[in-house]
Amino acid sequence: PRIYEDLFKLNHEEPELFETQGQLYEFHFLPSYHTGTYFNVWLQRDIILHDGLEFDFIYAKTGESRFWVYERTHSFMKGNHSIIASLRSRPHDPYREFIIAQADFHNLISLSDIFSLADFQLDNKLREIFGKFPHH
Repeated sequence: PRIYEDLFKLNHEEPELFETQGQLYEFHFLPSYHTGTYFNVWLQRDIILHDGLEFDFIYAKTGESRFWVYERTHSFMKGNHSIIASLRSRPHDPYREFIIAQADFHNLISLSDIFSLADFQLDNKLREIFGKFPHH
């Protein structure tokens, strides 16, 4: 819907219009089957790795509303502090994260693929890569 596109555009261009008390978080939403997006939110609660979050309004943009924090980074830009929280929609899977790390470490997959492919596309690429190795 157009109203959500306008809301996201305004949040990207003028995040201060959405400011409330608390810490600025830039949430990067990485859904399983759609292109990701981000949204700025001020929260009075600290968000930590593996926290589960639900955002009903994000469903219209991504097709999913439940996410978990898989990465948390502090940003210091133009004298302002924000926390970038990267969120994934699929359930936390330490084995999958290990496989991705292995593929990255051995230069079998590019960082661009890791961060730009939809989850199902990345999974298919990992199956293709690791399917070439004999199983023990």
